[in-house]
Amino acid sequence: MADEPFWEYGGDFPWPESSEVKRLLRKPGEETFFSKGVLFGTGRAALLALLAHGRASRGWRRLWAPSYFCPRVMESIEAAGWECPRYVDTPVSDPTGFPSARNPGDVVLRMNFFGWRGEEAISGSEHLGCDVIEDHSHDPCGPWSKGSRAAYCVASLRKTMPVPDGGWLWSPAGQSLPNPGRATEEHLRSAELKITGMTLKQYYRAGIPLAKSVFRDFLLRGEALLGAGAVGGIHPHSAAMLGCLSPDRIAQRRRENFSTFCKWVPLLQKFSPEKQTASKNTPFSLVLIFDTQCERERVRTGLMQRCIYPSLVWSLPNAGDPLTVDFGNRSLTLSCHYFYGERDLERVAEALRSLF
Repeated sequence: MADEPFWEYGGDFPWPESSEVKRLLRKPGEETFFSKGVLFGTGRAALLALLAHGRASRGWRRLWAPSYFCPRVMESIEAAGWECPRYVDTPVSDPTGFPSARNPGDVVLRMNFFGWRGEEAISGSEHLGCDVIEDHSHDPCGPWSKGSRAAYCVASLRKTMPVPDGGWLWSPAGQSLPNPGRATEEHLRSAELKITGMTLKQYYRAGIPLAKSVFRDFLLRGEALLGAGAVGGIHPHSAAMLGCLSPDRIAQRRRENFSTFCKWVPLLQKFSPEKQTASKNTPFSLVLIFDTQCERERVRTGLMQRCIYPSLVWSLPNAGDPLTVDFGNRSLTLSCHYFYGERDLERVAEALRSLF
């Protein structure tokens, strides 16, 4: 772990050190999941390109989307002229939600929230009677993703991999795919800003006396630009990194860190949905659900005062569905990424224990 004065937990990936990369390399002959499908600049770009492709080649006219989903992505889809009715589906929906009525030209978007859904979700895409797009951003190499029989799957790779950009699009059903084309100059600039921020964050974690505001400025500017402008391909630097890394090894590190969290803070089980502990799945992060939004904010503020930065994945106060609004209001997530060691996790656990 980095020297204590420069320690923090959460936020964007730092650029990986060479020693870290060597531990995450795919084995000789190991097939990477990027050997199938195509790479776009972002998951959002991949989804937008797919929708345009489906409109032209498969007659899609309307996209059903889960009530709990990234608002920034949905805004982009609606801005592209799509009608997007919502069906009620959240991480804690039991049973899993599906659209109640579908018409010719409909396509359904499903989401593997936090990597909680495994093999049992595969058949759900088959009974809908229309094309299905699955979003596996939170667990791109889990049992649902690997066993999918959907028309299309998409994943935003920077959510789980140490790269500044990248969206993966593939078709388990063998359908045709749109061509990502070249990365736009605007996109390349945004990725390079993020690479700079990730590199400076790595230096900070190593104990070099940089102000947090220095690397955060690069990361925030890069994120603000990411995905703006025309749809296009991935930054060459990210494509090269993704060709070397083993997504299975990175997923294994998340599972190990999640287990460590649960071991050190047994009382977390009070706040943790049972769905996130399925043995074959890979939790995207540790998700805590508090009794009230006020209690969530108290713990969140206390963690941030200790340089621990949890995420509010999607706060959707205007979602319309009470279950969706409630989950967004009372949930808090802590990442389990590969680059955190036992001392990092122990320090977060100590902070949580002091706040409960």
